[in-house]
Amino acid sequence: MAVIDTGIDNLPDFAGRLIGGVDLTGENNPFQDDYGHGTFVAGLIGGDGASSGGEYEGEAPGADLVSIKVADADGMTDLSTLILGLQWAVANRLAYNIRILNMSLGFQPFESTTVNPLDQAVQAAWNSGIAVVASAGNAGPSNGTILSPGDDPLVITVGALDDMAQPVVADDEMTDFSSAGPTSPDGWVKPDLVTSGRSVVSLAAPGSTVYDGYPPARIGSGNFVGSGTSFSAAITSGAAALVLAADPGLTPDELKARLLGTTSPGPVGNPFVDGHGALNAYAAATAGPMNLSQSVLGLVPTLPGATVSLSPAGSNADSWNASLWSGVAWPQGPAGGPAWNGSAWDGSAWNGFTWSSRAWNDGGWGGADWNGQTWDGSAWDGSAWDGSAWNSAAWAGSAWNASEWN
Repeated sequence: MAVIDTGIDNLPDFAGRLIGGVDLTGENNPFQDDYGHGTFVAGLIGGDGASSGGEYEGEAPGADLVSIKVADADGMTDLSTLILGLQWAVANRLAYNIRILNMSLGFQPFESTTVNPLDQAVQAAWNSGIAVVASAGNAGPSNGTILSPGDDPLVITVGALDDMAQPVVADDEMTDFSSAGPTSPDGWVKPDLVTSGRSVVSLAAPGSTVYDGYPPARIGSGNFVGSGTSFSAAITSGAAALVLAADPGLTPDELKARLLGTTSPGPVGNPFVDGHGALNAYAAATAGPMNLSQSVLGLVPTLPGATVSLSPAGSNADSWNASLWSGVAWPQGPAGGPAWNGSAWDGSAWNGFTWSSRAWNDGGWGGADWNGQTWDGSAWDGSAWDGSAWNSAAWAGSAWNASEWN
């Protein structure tokens, strides 16, 4: 398991399992996390609970970890460093048995995945045999806010739900920050699935920027609480490691099929919001063979402002019984916010920046109900609309996020 992030502190929770890594920031220590994000992510993937007496374990506490450090104490990186990190993972995949790569980061794309350099790099990693898990982003809940590389059709893109600190899934709700699809400008159906991302507890990196900046979020001496799709992606990467432990021969496509094909119903049942549904790690690890055929060959770039069809020939909507979507199209444009020109971004791109001081210390979670029973108080249950088009130039935040619209 490789983690492209801010480094992973060499904590007791990872004893004997930090098997390698590289520091691309010039600090020459992939096991020093000056920002605090990478250690938190790695703890959710594979911490064994040593720092908390076994109270807080990661999803796959036996997984080996490889640290690919791409950012230092300011939490900033750039496109070229990320691509170098992906190239390093591919070059060293056999030496460290890298089968899964977690990328809890992203930027708002302005060009098609067919030409986006970061998307092209993650596709190369996927085709080399590495399953890439990416966070959807914290730019939601409006449509068209999926970040790159989570916008890539091959990768496993994960959004965040609020599990309300309860073991039953019936009470789960979507968070108000989780990015929603379809992707812009291509119109891919994303995210792929969702899992817990609100007020999750993992490992702290004492002395790091995040640790020093948010004292109320500390839990004891070794743990921390945070919110973001970064952490949903990390939990999913841990689940993917469990699936591979049970069936080591799976290809990235087959691994993705197992994760998506065994999900539980999502909180809203809208593929642009909660994808195929909520992660069910046990079901994925114990399921039989499942097939998924993915290819990006032959795809052509989609320009901002172009009309994108959700027919099977034009998108990955066939994952969602495309007969229900026949003929639907709408004008696409770049999502709000400044364009990213490949230079260093301002730190907001790390999809776990929404650090919350709330902990799992009560059962109520007051105020967690998000705008009533449905996303906007109504549902899209009108008459047939196939063949129509959304001709409005702006559609973010509109009623597509209702719980029922099919």
